Amino acid sequence: MPLNLATDLEPIDQDEIVYQDFLEDLQGNILNGHGRDHAVHIFLTFISGTEERTKVKAWIADFASKITSAKNQLEASKEYKCSKTDVGLFSHFALSASGYDYLKVPKNKQPHESKPQKRDDSVPDRFGNPAPFYANSFQDGLKSRQAVLLDPLVESWEMDLKAPLMH
Repeated sequence: MPLNLATDLEPIDQDEIVYQDFLEDLQGNILNGHGRDHAVHIFLTFISGTEERTKVKAWIADFASKITSAKNQLEASKEYKCSKTDVGLFSHFALSASGYDYLKVPKNKQPHESKPQKRDDSVPDRFGNPAPFYANSFQDGLKSRQAVLLDPLVESWEMDLKAPLMH
């Protein structure tokens, strides 16, 4: 029985056998946070060019075999709760909209805006002006949601954070 996220709206029982294949294919940190006290994040910028793009795709394919699945994450969490021993390295991979563009993934295959709980399309910003709430926030980047997130004004950001990401 496949999981249909459009119709299966109730929480799943992560111990049910019917969901084990799904949990094995889903990377960790999606259903539950990884639970570590410390984390190291590595941000990569890709170099333009067809040959380089091929190398990047090969690197991603290799790294995919090292990603912690949701199933392994759940098993490690149970182990930690029982024995309080370190359950080892947690590996996750995330890609920005510009990363999808670099890899030439068609726009219709990329993640797109979401509307949790079918919220309205806009809410006023801190100055009372209409501001897009979920208007393609993935493709446009979080900087475009500065007012909605109540982040400081872009002019006050550190210089490196103001610059657009380049491939």
